[in-house]
Amino acid sequence: MALEKHLPTTNNPLGLVYVPGMVLDNDTREFTIKNDLYASPKSRISFRVFFQNFSRPADYDPDYLVQHESWLARQQNYGGSWTYNIGANVVNNFVFGYNRENSATLTGVKQSWADLGAVGVPTPTENIEDIGGVFCCDFNLAMDRHTFNVADTVSMTKGRHLIVAGVNVLQNYALEHASWLADPLMTFNGSVSGSFYSDLLLGYLSQFEQGGGEYNQYHGREWSAFGQDTIRLKPNLTLTLGIRWEPWTPLYPIPAAHSTTFSQGVQSTVYPNAPTGLVYPGDPGIPTGDFWPQYKDDFTPCYGQHSARSLTLSTSPLIIT
Repeated sequence: MALEKHLPTTNNPLGLVYVPGMVLDNDTREFTIKNDLYASPKSRISFRVFFQNFSRPADYDPDYLVQHESWLARQQNYGGSWTYNIGANVVNNFVFGYNRENSATLTGVKQSWADLGAVGVPTPTENIEDIGGVFCCDFNLAMDRHTFNVADTVSMTKGRHLIVAGVNVLQNYALEHASWLADPLMTFNGSVSGSFYSDLLLGYLSQFEQGGGEYNQYHGREWSAFGQDTIRLKPNLTLTLGIRWEPWTPLYPIPAAHSTTFSQGVQSTVYPNAPTGLVYPGDPGIPTGDFWPQYKDDFTPCYGQHSARSLTLSTSPLIIT
């Protein structure tokens, strides 16, 4: 009965319960800094900073249908560019950026299963995560993401031609740490008494599920390059030809053993002590990118035609922005 005091009661013969809305206290603070510097007639440098801090504290209401989890998030974005006129008809544009996002969610339930009288139910984070039919999915979560971006583009005008070529590199990192499934999920569906609420009070479970929590750490790098020529054939007719190379590389787990798959009768060479059948990225025939193969021969041609009377494009533009 320790759980019943955290649930609303009613005298309605149909069991209807009217619950007041949740009180959400959201606080957002942000600022932006931007600077443009003309270092010389040929050189321009731009820099921008964006910072945002969001906070929503948890509501530890005794009524489990009203309580809610907290949400904390901080985002930082730094970007810049350098545009330089190499010559009268050649311009180089260098762009860089860094983005970081940290977020965390903490449960609004203070009581553990032990506090409610349960015996022998391990709860690593000492809180309730789910009771099917009553409330759901109040668990702890922390995420940390980093992204680095560098790009360089060269544009050259020569006669009727505008030739543009460039390359882009993107570095990703992500960390997810959550108590999902570490704290058990318990479901009461009324299969015994005909009412999920009665099954809950009597302690008759229909399903019990528990896991080891979520801990995912990945990193990866993406590449792309392109070349494009815009030709002014006539005053009212322009032709665009180009090609883009964008290989696909999957994210890699850290460490590699964090990801596993099953291959019957195969003994891992990456971790020889692993049970037979469990293989890891790096084992013979197992891709290193979390079991996803790489695609390096990914080329996309571009053709475009523009006139004063019509517009025809077969693919998307290739210029990196």
